[in-house]
Amino acid sequence: MIGCASEKKARVRKLWWKMREIPVKPLPPDVIREVLKKYIETQGVLIESPELYTSHVVKQSGGVPQAIHDMLDESGKERIIDKRKVLERMPM
Repeated sequence: MIGCASEKKARVRKLWWKMREIPVKPLPPDVIREVLKKYIETQGVLIESPELYTSHVVKQSGGVPQAIHDMLDESGKERIIDKRKVLERMPM
């Protein structure tokens, strides 16, 4: 069995007690860009500013695959991703 967590919470300590920890490095930006490119091509997502969108996903995901997946999943719900939508989701 494999589990994944960004932190070990005390309430589930018994779940982790016998599992071996394997640190996983974040994905490098060039790999994230390639994933985004393939996703955009295969899903046919319309993006007004692909560079802005890509830099946003690279920065906000921190290279964490689950975060990238969640961002792509959320974006897939939009018909068109314009600059306004990207900028609204960027924390100040």
